[in-house]
Amino acid sequence: MEYVYQVCTYPVSDPPEIGANEPGNFIYAKRDAQRRWIPIFFGRGDLTQVGAFDPQKIKCIESKDATHVHVRVNFDKESRIAEVKDLLANFPQALAPDGCNEQGSF
Repeated sequence: MEYVYQVCTYPVSDPPEIGANEPGNFIYAKRDAQRRWIPIFFGRGDLTQVGAFDPQKIKCIESKDATHVHVRVNFDKESRIAEVKDLLANFPQALAPDGCNEQGSF
């Protein structure tokens, strides 16, 4: 499946236009030498809180040198969970120890 995300620098200096309490999916990422996106963490929840959801996860994400956060509005809870599962299946490098997702933590 293909998902379209809005890309912002991290830490977010120019926040995306998102309404209060708007739910969705987010991806913390960086680029490799070939300028391909390398996902560090796939998450879901309130998009206005992507930088404040879990201090331990943020510490992990920052230790992996995230440079961007990608956000996508997604109102359906089950769809958000399925999207994280789908992305992790296609990008297992986001799982610990290389990334910050834990197996089964959707």
